[in-house]
Amino acid sequence: MDGRFEIGKEIGKGAFSVVHRCKRLEDGKILAVKVIDKAKIKKPQDLQYEIDILKELKHEHILGLIEAVNTEKKCYLVTDLLGGGELFDHIIEQGSYTEKDAAGILTQILDALSYLHTNSVVHRDLKPENLLCASRENPTQRIVISDFGLARKLNPDEKLSNACGTPGYVSPEILLHEPYAYEVDIWALGVIAYILLVGYPPFYSEDDNDQEVLQMTMEGKYDFDEDWEDVSESAKQFIRGMLEMDTKKRWSARQCLEHSWVQGHTAANVNIAERVSSKMKAHFAKRNWKKLFNAQRAIQRFRMDFGSKNES
Repeated sequence: MDGRFEIGKEIGKGAFSVVHRCKRLEDGKILAVKVIDKAKIKKPQDLQYEIDILKELKHEHILGLIEAVNTEKKCYLVTDLLGGGELFDHIIEQGSYTEKDAAGILTQILDALSYLHTNSVVHRDLKPENLLCASRENPTQRIVISDFGLARKLNPDEKLSNACGTPGYVSPEILLHEPYAYEVDIWALGVIAYILLVGYPPFYSEDDNDQEVLQMTMEGKYDFDEDWEDVSESAKQFIRGMLEMDTKKRWSARQCLEHSWVQGHTAANVNIAERVSSKMKAHFAKRNWKKLFNAQRAIQRFRMDFGSKNES
């Protein structure tokens, strides 16, 4: 690849790309390379958006771009190699895990979101599989946000309108055809925070029906059931601030970082590992959440159905 990198074994695969280990020949450093098949990309401009955005970002909790190499048929995005795997896989394996641990994880992600939003970037597809651990030895010490394929850099006061995201994590304003911006990332992280505390999401369907999940999301229908009885009131307040339907009242990343719970002052220190782990295993095995390749199609169909109902 470009005479400077040697591609090694495959370590991951997505709908449009394959991730390999690679070696930088000048110093022998082992990195990762995401190989994107240009023929599968419907909008080549989207790929350029991702490259341009990643070139500008430098943050310890964001998977930065080391090099981008373009050929006629492929695009190669070289990044650091993260050895820790996906965050939720480690949560499931934890023997000890508390609210304070969850708060520490969320602090890292919020720090990255605050940096993104300050630099006019909205991610638009935060979900568990895009949260990676830098190290297997101490997986939650450094959490990294990855996959900026749907990210956009906004002009001052600019709003977006197109449908994107993943059922269960997409925000109500996207489903309601309303203009949106950075607030969609806070909503998605609110869903992730909810899962980190009880092991399952606030919006889900027993029979794995995406349209039902999207309807619940659009209506903002969630509750704190019996599994939340041992969770602190401060944690619930934190979740409510992120899952606020009114985007003008929804907390910003900075407001979230200033909350007493996420700072660890009011987070409970009781071990919740067994409960959260068992619920995660049951829910995410059933959902098969790593294979939601038709996510955007489901959201687009829901918006079309919703628009038709409003016009009739």
